[in-house]
Amino acid sequence: MTLTSKQKRLVSELGELSKLFSVNIESACETKSSVWRTTYLETIKRQLVRGQIVHWYTFIDEMLACRIARYFFGKSKPFPTLWRTKRFQRFNHYILDQQSLLQKLRLAHAIKPVPKPLVNDIERLNSLRNSMAHSFFPENRRTANLSWKSHDMFSVVGATAMQSDMQTIFDHFYAEVPHAHRLT
Repeated sequence: MTLTSKQKRLVSELGELSKLFSVNIESACETKSSVWRTTYLETIKRQLVRGQIVHWYTFIDEMLACRIARYFFGKSKPFPTLWRTKRFQRFNHYILDQQSLLQKLRLAHAIKPVPKPLVNDIERLNSLRNSMAHSFFPENRRTANLSWKSHDMFSVVGATAMQSDMQTIFDHFYAEVPHAHRLT
């Protein structure tokens, strides 16, 4: 496989970032102490799952914002062109940025109905993301629910189930975006 110079830089940066953020599995396995090795590996697992949940959350938030923006600004101009206007900037900074994911979901649903199973999954994702984002040990929260449809989120089965459901949500919104690429 031949990498471009930019791809080589990215691979190098990813290696450095994985070391910096302690998500280097090989390095964790080389730790001398068995107790710390387990702790490092569990930490990496938690970071990966937490990061993916936040990624899915922010991506869905962006897709909802796109539906809302298209409703108010039409489809004739691409977003990079709209971003050069004060009107679009103000709309994003003072309206969309002030809305939570669930507020955007309700407005996007009012614009064009979102199927109930997808609404339920987005609400479930919001709850899971809140648990993950607002507590280092989310399992200790009074309202903690770290499962996805009865599967532990820190298990491959739970993550796989959630991945499938997120892809269904993405596919629903991709239909509205010309030339959209799958990001998962």
